[in-house]
Order: sequence, then C-alpha cells, then structure tokens
Amino acid sequence: LGEGESSEKGVVDGKVKVHYFAKDALGKCGTETITLEQAVDPKYGHPAAGALVAQTFALPVPAQATHVSALAPGTRILTLRMSREGVATVDYNAKLLEGLSDCNKIERRAQIESTLKEFSEIKGVVITVEGKVWE
Repeated sequence: LGEGESSEKGVVDGKVKVHYFAKDALGKCGTETITLEQAVDPKYGHPAAGALVAQTFALPVPAQATHVSALAPGTRILTLRMSREGVATVDYNAKLLEGLSDCNKIERRAQIESTLKEFSEIKGVVITVEGKVWE
C-alpha cells in the first residue's frame, strides 16, 4: 500500500470521513453536508459502523465552531448490517425520531447516508428505528 492508503475502503491513514452540517446550514432542509476526518475505534468492526458511532458523540472541540450534527442527543446505533449487494441497513434507537420535523428528517437522513456512502462497497442505505423501516 502506498502512503495514505488503507486495506479498508473509505479509510485513509486510519481516519474516515464523517458527515455533519455546517453550523449555518442546519435547519434549512438541505442535504449538503461537510466532512470531518475522524479516527474510529476498530472495536466497531467495519469502519462504517465506527463512523456512524462517531456521529452520535460530541464533536471534537476544534470542529464545534464549524460543524454540527443533525442527530438528536442520545441517538445510538443498535446494529449495522451489510448485504452482499452493498446495502447497509442501520438500526437506531427511538432517539433518532426525537424532535423530528420534516426538515430535520431530510437532514438526519442526509447525514447518515452521506457518511455511509463514503465507503465504496456501500451502494444503498436502509435506515430503521428499533427494527422498523424509517420512511
């Protein structure tokens, strides 16, 4: 492997691109996210799971001035499964739905999907909340 490469798709120098919103963009019903390169704990198995978990934690202090998460506080990932066809199914706790407006739903979905699609093997995303598909 050359410099800056990894055997894991979507991982460069041990970091993954995790998507958030620019502070001034959240709440405007947009889908354009910005990335923050973050190291993820290998204990989560696939780096995509680690990237999603990172979204549920507080942002690193330097990034707090520019980045913000659309996810409700207390949102947690229950499972992440990937099919052979490249579909990632991520199951969240009910906190994902907390304080949900039509606008916020668009933003939360964009943040999750954009992060997962940083991994070339992920072609599609299904989001569930405690086992039920989130439409």
